[in-house]
Amino acid sequence: MKKDIFITIIVFFVGFMGYSFCIMQIYSSPDGNSYPFNASLIYLGTATFIFVFLLTLKEDISKIMKWINILLVLVFGISSILYALICLYALPNEDGMDPLASAVFLVSGMLSFASIFLIGRFVKIVTKY
Repeated sequence: MKKDIFITIIVFFVGFMGYSFCIMQIYSSPDGNSYPFNASLIYLGTATFIFVFLLTLKEDISKIMKWINILLVLVFGISSILYALICLYALPNEDGMDPLASAVFLVSGMLSFASIFLIGRFVKIVTKY
């Protein structure tokens, strides 16, 4: 039980750090430029890290921990879709779009959504069989 709580706390902090570093790279880098591709690579690394941590979940965790992990990953995946839209339509630089960064954000979102199904498959949250 303590391991599952620790994994949930790690997932939260890693997701929060990835989210905040992406915001800093896109909107508030120290030199005043926008780096959406760097932000997308940071987010992809964060999504991969979260996916690997959720692989270590066992079947005997409580339902509350299952739902907390699912909600954290769901928020992470939805924010990756929002970042992809930001990279396509609302970048603060003069070009205004970066489709490669948008594609990387979508890949990281798909990876995080895949980890939701991984939690559901291994811990049998959807079915009771």
